[in-house]
Amino acid sequence: MTKRDPSRSIETIDKEKPLRNDVRFLGNILGWVLIGQEGRDIFDIEEKIRALTKEMRASYRKSQKDELVATIRSLSEEDLYKVTRAFTIYFKLVNIAEQIHRIRRRREYKYISDVKDSSEGSIESLFAVLKERGVPYDKFKPLVDSLSIDLVLTAHPTEVNRHIVLEKFRYISALLAELGSGLLDDEGRKAVEEEIHAELIGLWQTEEVPPFKKTPLDEARNIHYYFRETIFDALLK
Repeated sequence: MTKRDPSRSIETIDKEKPLRNDVRFLGNILGWVLIGQEGRDIFDIEEKIRALTKEMRASYRKSQKDELVATIRSLSEEDLYKVTRAFTIYFKLVNIAEQIHRIRRRREYKYISDVKDSSEGSIESLFAVLKERGVPYDKFKPLVDSLSIDLVLTAHPTEVNRHIVLEKFRYISALLAELGSGLLDDEGRKAVEEEIHAELIGLWQTEEVPPFKKTPLDEARNIHYYFRETIFDALLK
C-alpha cells in the first residue's frame, strides 16, 4: 500500500501552477522556433493577436476588436497561414500540457494525505459518494447494467494529420512528462529542453496535412494508427 505524506495538504498546493509553467515553457520554445524559422515580424504579429484576444477576454472593448480585425486583414495570405499555423501548434501543445497535468493530478491524489483516492467526477468517485450516502447497490445496479459505452472514431478529412506529425507530438508529450518526473539533474533537463526545441523545429518544417487529396482508405489507415499506437496500449494496462 502506498504511503502518503501527511505533511502535505491539497489546500497548500497551487494545483494549476505546474500546468501554467508547462504551457509557458512550451509557448516560449515555440516563440523562439517561430523567430528562427520565419523572422521577428511574424512572431510580433502572432504576439499582438494573442495579446489583443487575451485583453478582449478579460475586458471587452470594441476598439480592441477593431484593431484585431484590422491586424488580421492586413496580413498577406502567406503570413496569415504562418500565424494560423503557429496558433494551431500552440493549442496542440497546450492540449499536451493539460494531458500531462491530468496524469500529475491523479498521482497527487494518491500521495497527498487529505485527498480522496479517486478523482472528482470519475466513476470511482461516483460509487464512493453513493456508498457514503447509503444508496443500496440494488437501487443503481439496473441503471449500470443498462449502460452502453462504445468507442467511436470518426474518419474526417479535415482532421487527418500525417503520421510523422502525430509521432512528433507524441514524442514531445513524452519529453514533457520526463521533464516533470523530478528525476533529471540540471544537465538532463537542459538536454530534454533542447530536444523539445529540436522537435518543434522539425514540426514547423513539416506540413501537417499531406499535399494530396485523402481517400477513404487513407482515413481508415489514420484510424488504425490510433488503435496501434494508443488504444491497444491503454487497453492492455
